[in-house]
Amino acid sequence: MAKKISTLKKVFQRNKQSASTPGDSSTDNIEVIAPNSTETSIATNGDEAATPPAPLSAAENCSTSTRGPDSNSMATPRNSNIGEVVPPINCMPSPPLTMAIPSSEQQLDIAYETLIPTLPIHNLPRGGVSIQTQACGFVQFGIPPETIKDSMKLGLEVPSVYIVPVDRFCREMGPALGVNLAEFEFPAYFNFFIQRRKCTLVVDSVDAERNIRRVFSETLLGPAQFREPEKKSAEQSGIQDNGAPSVNALGIRKYEEEDFAPDFPREAIPDFYKELQHFRIMPNGQELVLETLLKFCHFESAPDSDFRDTLGSPPQLMPKVSSADAGNGDADTSASHTTANRKSIGKKTASKSLTYSQIRWIGDVAKIYPSDAPPEQIAANKTKRVEIFKMPSGTDYILHDIDENNTIVGKVRFSGNVQVSEGISVIGLDGEHQSLS
Repeated sequence: MAKKISTLKKVFQRNKQSASTPGDSSTDNIEVIAPNSTETSIATNGDEAATPPAPLSAAENCSTSTRGPDSNSMATPRNSNIGEVVPPINCMPSPPLTMAIPSSEQQLDIAYETLIPTLPIHNLPRGGVSIQTQACGFVQFGIPPETIKDSMKLGLEVPSVYIVPVDRFCREMGPALGVNLAEFEFPAYFNFFIQRRKCTLVVDSVDAERNIRRVFSETLLGPAQFREPEKKSAEQSGIQDNGAPSVNALGIRKYEEEDFAPDFPREAIPDFYKELQHFRIMPNGQELVLETLLKFCHFESAPDSDFRDTLGSPPQLMPKVSSADAGNGDADTSASHTTANRKSIGKKTASKSLTYSQIRWIGDVAKIYPSDAPPEQIAANKTKRVEIFKMPSGTDYILHDIDENNTIVGKVRFSGNVQVSEGISVIGLDGEHQSLS
């Protein structure tokens, strides 16, 4: 034990001498001073400890912690392990970190909140909502079965623009579980045969469009095997030695062999290709295709600033009128108008409302143009349109009605959940149809 103590004393004396030797840089001389604390230093003779100094003030601490023991200049402490130079610490308090919104965006947010009226929204009895716009007429969200009857009974125009929900089937437990919320077939037929126009479907993904195309092609044009060339080889084409072939010269199947008994007369089997083609020919001689009735529109999430800059914007705020300029004693007309509009919004709505800046940057947007809009006006962004924003949560939508001056003339926010009527149910899931035991 005594030997260990003697060894430690020798090491201590050696380190003390090397630290006091001028010009010797073999060992870094680092002084660490803790703020608002006393320090104990070793006396010059190495035998006695000096009396601890009195506590320093905060200002003195700052000045002392950045100076060397024998210098009045700023000292730069170094990391003894890495050797990297650490910049001196600034003792002045840092300003608070704030994010300032440019005044132009603030004006747009105020104008969006106070100057743009809310569009009328109609809750449909079977589910979904219908919104009237100046640019594209009525726009409907949610397409439950027989939805066009709701518009007719309410005296509303049957919409030609439909927003397909993200969940295309009702997932809520109850009698409406499994109800189709994208029943677009009859709205498409009504718009084409009665109103002589296409039906626009706003979908959230390419997969949704692909599924809709597959289903509607089957119901409108017939089974795919009677419309598209056969992909099987010659040995699998269904040609029989004792009868007519089931595939025509174009490689398109005329009928399915498995649908007819082997002893059924082959000459009596109908040619489904010719029959379906007959019904696909319209009075003008053109063949009916899916694009004749439907048009698809997708939500875009491009963060490009050029894309965002082409979106509709709120109207400009009127300049404030002073009492001297007004002449009649009415001061700050714009401010009073803004205050009145804010009161009309209501506390409940204002607390949950989104600003214009938030909507245009975080929402995926789909643009709907009138059917008669010229392509050059669409390219120049000088035509009426409807902009539909889907929020990231997928449960909220915001619709803007845009005029030809790229100004928002109406807005509305609605939920992305379709509330299906309790009178609509799927047989077997409504609890009334019990299996016989």
